[in-house]
Amino acid sequence: MKNAKKVFAMLIVLALAISMAIPVSAAGTGSIKIKDAYVGQTYSAYKMADLNYVKGDPEHNVADKYAYSIAAEGNPWLAFWQQYDSNDGDNYLFDVIKSAEGDIYTITKKDGVTDAQIADFAVAAVAYAKDSRNNISAANTVTPTPAAGDPATTTTTAYITNLEDGYYAVDTTTGTVCILNTVDGGDETEISEKNNVPQIDKDITKVNGETMNADATDVKIGDVVEYTITVPVVKGAHNYVVTDTLSAGLDLVYTDGKLAEAFNISGGTTKEAITYANRVITIKLNDTFSDTEVVIKYYAKVNSAAVTNHNGLNTVTLKFGDNSQITSDTVEVFPLDFNIEKTDGNNLLPGAKFVIYQEANNVKSYLTFDENYVYTGTKSKLAEATVLESDDGNYHIDGLEAGTYYILETEAPAGYNKLSVPTVIEITASA
Repeated sequence: MKNAKKVFAMLIVLALAISMAIPVSAAGTGSIKIKDAYVGQTYSAYKMADLNYVKGDPEHNVADKYAYSIAAEGNPWLAFWQQYDSNDGDNYLFDVIKSAEGDIYTITKKDGVTDAQIADFAVAAVAYAKDSRNNISAANTVTPTPAAGDPATTTTTAYITNLEDGYYAVDTTTGTVCILNTVDGGDETEISEKNNVPQIDKDITKVNGETMNADATDVKIGDVVEYTITVPVVKGAHNYVVTDTLSAGLDLVYTDGKLAEAFNISGGTTKEAITYANRVITIKLNDTFSDTEVVIKYYAKVNSAAVTNHNGLNTVTLKFGDNSQITSDTVEVFPLDFNIEKTDGNNLLPGAKFVIYQEANNVKSYLTFDENYVYTGTKSKLAEATVLESDDGNYHIDGLEAGTYYILETEAPAGYNKLSVPTVIEITASA
């Protein structure tokens, strides 16, 4: 039998989403130690091939020898290996050679096979094992529990035990990464769950076309906000669902009947499905990931409900893996408000009337408001501005962004003179 150790040498250094194929010790019944395993997730080991191991003699410079083989009779893995024993370009990774007796095949990696090809192979192996049509069961599984005395722990050391000698693909329900650290010829093979649960990120990247990168910003009613969602992914990750909940102060910008066109999705995958109902956006991503980031962009318009406390909040969540593990991120846009008080120096005076405007390049823009004095827009003429009136001398203005505003008194209370010049105020966002 050929020494097939080189077949699997590259596998031990690859970081793969959800899977890694590894050789288990040839010393008999072995186990796989998983460092930093996630509590509550399940790790499954699927035996892909038999392993024959001959211990070397270091004193005489004789290395350990590994040989991998598979029995033909009734073994569902044979068809999988044979997919990679062909002259079909990228799929030509292994020689799967039938023995003279006809019931055993030996497996040897071809020269020139790349890391990327082996990465695809390992991911495909787990997908093949999980396909119910192939009738493959895990050799064993483990679902880690919290360490004794520490119920809040999220990771721990776990073991998949009672494994026969062989070559295994290890799958996790997290959709995250395992790395094979060592294969030392002992009874225990160690891998490590790469502790990088994909943290979804959301940013405010534009307001009315002006570029920014913020988790929170002031806006005025009617502003159009661009949101950018970033989802880190790795090849082989699966069941990625992005759920984005818009608050009452935000309206998704899209044309009726063309919901899909509201979202720009880049980064090596596309949407499988998009729904929008009750202000909740749900995007199911196709499981066609490369080792990159998926970026989702869309627009929302700020409406008058945003003046209510925290009605500009926007929370996105990511569910991934078989057990729907979740991460989330929140951003916020918020309109600003201020009060105008007309007094005689001591007491509020009812009866004054005001308009508010902004000025840029000697051009005035007069503000309009609804009946609650929530901002609705601007006009170019003073006569079209909303006149602010109050029965008690107090005026509460809302729905504005930070900036410089001019308050022009158009009518004074009875017995008083109008202010001769506008009052200039600067409103700013504060924590």
